[in-house]
Amino acid sequence: MLAVEDEVRNGALLRAILVPAGYDLTIAATLAEARASLRERTPALVLLDRHLPDGDGLDLARDLRASEATAAIPILLVSASVLPVDRIAAEEAGCAGFIDKPVRVDALLADVARHLAASGGAAKPR
Repeated sequence: MLAVEDEVRNGALLRAILVPAGYDLTIAATLAEARASLRERTPALVLLDRHLPDGDGLDLARDLRASEATAAIPILLVSASVLPVDRIAAEEAGCAGFIDKPVRVDALLADVARHLAASGGAAKPR
């Protein structure tokens, strides 16, 4: 799983929730780091922040959807932007779901498991 999150505390929170639950997690702090990670390994799921230091996370979502190699990867936007227009933009960019910040542990784990199962990815952690 790849989390694209520039805030160190938020990345640490995702790691503290997902790794003990048995998920492998790579964290990228920028779009450039995310793209480099994606060239090395195809994740089963992407957790994506929208506001990153080097651009809009939705640009990465659109790029992933446009590539045959990554089009099926579930993308969950993790954002404090909770306006309907933000959710619509995420959906139009190809995000499969939206997780509100601050992240709730139970909701995050349930959403990750549900989207992995729906995509045929690793529905259960290792």
